Amino acid sequence: MSEVPEQRLEVGATTAKDEAWDAVRDAQSAWVGAMRNHELAPPDAEFRRRLRALSDAARAMRDSHARALEGGLAWRPVKGSDRARPPYELRPGTGRRGPEHLWARFDAAVDQLNEAGAGESLADVVAAYAAVSKAAARAGADEDTLVRLALGRGVESETAWREAYDGWNARMKGDMQLATHFGRLYQAASATA
Repeated sequence: MSEVPEQRLEVGATTAKDEAWDAVRDAQSAWVGAMRNHELAPPDAEFRRRLRALSDAARAMRDSHARALEGGLAWRPVKGSDRARPPYELRPGTGRRGPEHLWARFDAAVDQLNEAGAGESLADVVAAYAAVSKAAARAGADEDTLVRLALGRGVESETAWREAYDGWNARMKGDMQLATHFGRLYQAASATA
C-alpha cells in the first residue's frame, strides 16, 4: 500500500492515515500467522480451527484495508500475486475435508484475492479479503456442525435437516426471483455481521 501521490491531506487526516497503517500492519501479522499455521500443519483435527483463524485474519485484513481506503491510502500492486497459491492443505486435490461446493467458493475467493493483489484498486482488495473470510468460514463450518446447529434449533433429525437443505437448494435453483430476493437479504445480513 502507498499513499496516493497527488493527494494532500490535512494535518488531522495524517493521524487517520497513521491509525490505518497501524491497523493494516496488525492485520498483516495475523494473516501471516494464519497462513504459516496452514503451511506447517500436519493433517489433523485442528484443521477447522486453523480455517476459522484464517477467516478471522482475512476479516481483519478486510477491515484494516477498508480503514486504509477511508484514510486516503491507495494500493500498490503486488508482483506475482496473480500466481500465488494457498498453503498445501488448502489446495484442491489435497484431501480437504468438507463439501466440495464450499471449497469451490473458497478457491474462487482465493483467485479473487490474487487478482486484486496484482491490481491497483484497494477497494477490490477489501472485497477480496471479505470473500476469503466468508468462504473460509463456510468451509470451516462442516456439515456436522450445520446438522448440530439445526438439531439444537428444533429440527427433529438429521434426515429432516437433509431434506430441508436439499429442498431449499432445489427451490433456490428453480426460482430466480426467490434466489435474488434471498441473496439481497443475505448480503444485508452479512454486511452487519
